[in-house]
Amino acid sequence: MELKVFIERALDALQQNYYSALKGLTALELSWQPGPNANSIGFIFWHVTRVEDRLVVHFAQGKPEVWLRDGWHQRWGIPAEITGLEYPPDQVASFPVPALKEMQMYFEAVRQETRTYLQALDTNGFEEGPPRTPYPESSRAVAFFRNFTVGQMFCQLIGEVNQHLGQVAYIHGLQQHLGTS
Repeated sequence: MELKVFIERALDALQQNYYSALKGLTALELSWQPGPNANSIGFIFWHVTRVEDRLVVHFAQGKPEVWLRDGWHQRWGIPAEITGLEYPPDQVASFPVPALKEMQMYFEAVRQETRTYLQALDTNGFEEGPPRTPYPESSRAVAFFRNFTVGQMFCQLIGEVNQHLGQVAYIHGLQQHLGTS
């Protein structure tokens, strides 16, 4: 199987799994935190979308993020520069979780950018190392992404999306067990 096909299929499967996990969640369920230091489902879904936006649109292509370009930050009243990376508990607790439909619209716009980029990428493009970092605000991330290639970026993206999908499913399971949903 060609690498591009593998990545497309992995991202498509993860998208379907996210949508299944999010289906029918109420605003309360989206914003519920299982503990004071824990993320909500809404925060996680927003964050993972921001990660994809930063990685694929900003890092790989050097273009303005969908978050900025399409004004999602203004629409939701969330600061333009934030991604949820290294958020302390008070910021997570005060995060204004947007409506699920809105978050899915932002996710779809970002995923379309990812698909378009991936379709145009040639085999040699996976070995390129963009001359920027996706998270200049974090010294840990700057060090982590130093010398990262586009191929490594897609590995990181698939892993991150999958990891956060597991967190969403776990939190939703807690809600059902505790009777919060």
